[in-house]
Amino acid sequence: MSNKINKKLWTSIIIFALLILVVLVMFLNKNKNGERNFKNEIINVETEAVDKIEYIKDGNDIILYKDGDAWKVSKNDTIYTADMKIVNSIFAQLSNVKPMRIAAVSKEQWGKFDFTPEKQIDVKYYSGKKEVANFSIGKFEYVEIPAQQQGGQGRGSMTTYLKENDGDENVYVINGFLKTLFPEDFNQLRNKALCTINKANISEISATASDPTNSFMLTQDYEEHWQYNGIATDSTKTSNYLSRYSNLVASKFYNAALPENIEPEVITIKGNNFSPVKISIYKHPIIPEDYIIVSSANPEGIFLDNQGNIRKRLFANITEFIKAE
Repeated sequence: MSNKINKKLWTSIIIFALLILVVLVMFLNKNKNGERNFKNEIINVETEAVDKIEYIKDGNDIILYKDGDAWKVSKNDTIYTADMKIVNSIFAQLSNVKPMRIAAVSKEQWGKFDFTPEKQIDVKYYSGKKEVANFSIGKFEYVEIPAQQQGGQGRGSMTTYLKENDGDENVYVINGFLKTLFPEDFNQLRNKALCTINKANISEISATASDPTNSFMLTQDYEEHWQYNGIATDSTKTSNYLSRYSNLVASKFYNAALPENIEPEVITIKGNNFSPVKISIYKHPIIPEDYIIVSSANPEGIFLDNQGNIRKRLFANITEFIKAE
């Protein structure tokens, strides 16, 4: 009787062990297929220590590097001040990244995710002369989430394929459209700011227009009341106008010299804690509705103002400063 019990016990133990083995094999296969066996974080860097970003796209080698408190962008020995918003976006999206999943586990699969010399973007981070990150960006995909999963409203999600160049052959799926962070045209990385002044520091704005009736002087008296050509203004409307100078940014560069024999319209901003800023606006020599803008706050750039949209924001008339009767 005892032998039969022992035999049944051993049989149960063996069956249980086999079940555990089957589960373990299934788990390992799942890992092999890339659904679970991946790093919790990739591109582990301390961004404060990174002082250079180098990337190669379509054979173009573009470098972003720290210069004092600012960042510069260079290509073929041409150097400009970089747009800090783009630098911050790179670090925000591409440091200590948490991948969503693994898409491939061997280099034989790289091609279908655009990891080829012609299509991938190769990126390196440096701290001093030390390379602290080396990775490549492949293709992106738009994945539409069914409406039934979104309470009746469908929406999509952008994902990008990324791999680290550290011997790891895995291709990771990352949330976001990351290729836009590394444009082929390095002008897109340049500083396009015309004026970034805290409105609380502004005490005077003078505007000289080609049509004298559009010229004005906006001044603040000793009691901090504002006047437009000597007429008292509404404080809220004036504050809204002054806010336009806190982040006045162009979108396109004008790739030619300033037009000759054209007298510019001029906006001059004065106040405390900043040097006076002069914004000069020229009529486009060919396209009547367009303008060309330069700013003393960013002397590196000549900017195109399509349809005169920036000019319209700056040359405000009296109705934008007083309350309607």
